Amino acid sequence: MRRSGKSFLLFNLFVKQLKDNGVDDNHIIAIDLEDYRNVSFRKPDELLHFVDSKIVDDSMYYLLIDEVQRLDFFEEVLNSFLKKSNVDVYVTGSNARFLSRDVITIFRGRSDEVRVQPTYRNDKGILILNIFDFLLNPDSIEL
Repeated sequence: MRRSGKSFLLFNLFVKQLKDNGVDDNHIIAIDLEDYRNVSFRKPDELLHFVDSKIVDDSMYYLLIDEVQRLDFFEEVLNSFLKKSNVDVYVTGSNARFLSRDVITIFRGRSDEVRVQPTYRNDKGILILNIFDFLLNPDSIEL
């Protein structure tokens, strides 16, 4: 769903959680594919080369990709990253292709899906309590 707060959750709340848990900035690779400055990363070879250049040791890296459906052949690219033992991949997507049963089947057993829907709490903005609680305390939501 568009305009539901996925990017904010990924790039703000989740990154804060990672840093609060001691993850170094150099081990967080964040790419917003909706930003035209990153248009070259919509091509698989460019994205793979960029991410591979950031992975310089055996420590855990966190790859965050917003609007992954804008990446050509994104299923194959994500599969490439899933083969790396020191890369955790987190993506957002917001179109029918991304949410198709085929995509869910491809990553079954190797992924968790969190659906985000806007909850209008007041006139100041959006608050998505269940996802926020999940980021702070993974035991708060059954997957």
